[in-house]
Amino acid sequence: MKVFVHYDDVTGELKGFYTNDIHKEEDVPSPYIEISEEEWQTCLENQGKYKIDTDTLELQYNPYVPTLLEIKETKLKEIRTITGDLIDSRYKPFDRENLFVLENKPDINDYLNDQRVGKQIVKDNILSIRTACNDLESQIEAATTKEELELINISQDNLKALAAWPSQENTTTETP
Repeated sequence: MKVFVHYDDVTGELKGFYTNDIHKEEDVPSPYIEISEEEWQTCLENQGKYKIDTDTLELQYNPYVPTLLEIKETKLKEIRTITGDLIDSRYKPFDRENLFVLENKPDINDYLNDQRVGKQIVKDNILSIRTACNDLESQIEAATTKEELELINISQDNLKALAAWPSQENTTTETP
């Protein structure tokens, strides 16, 4: 069986595959080249990662390389998720979104009093993790190269260290 791949003659992007058991070669849109069945299967299994080199007319691996902006957006989303997860692990009874407006939530204040957790302790912990998060976000936004972004550690352990949080996981209760 013959396999033909139709491609964009400027970018080399693959636009479609045609086999001679279904299509006549004269019906395959131009430009196209013939590829092996193995190459066809590889392209199907790795969609978007191959293109045609328009100079040599050969199939070549072309992994997607994200832009600096896309990497920044991904890191910013990750850091916000990690920050939220850290807060959740410490203050599971609270709704993540309401933690940032703690002082305006009387029901949270009642819970804090019932659980003997100092309101100020919770506010200080949240402020410290938000500050650490904001510092990392500023570093991410200021980065001008992918290499600079790779050096920014957004791990949960790094956030805890930057926020000066103790290593224990749950601080929602204190002994009287």
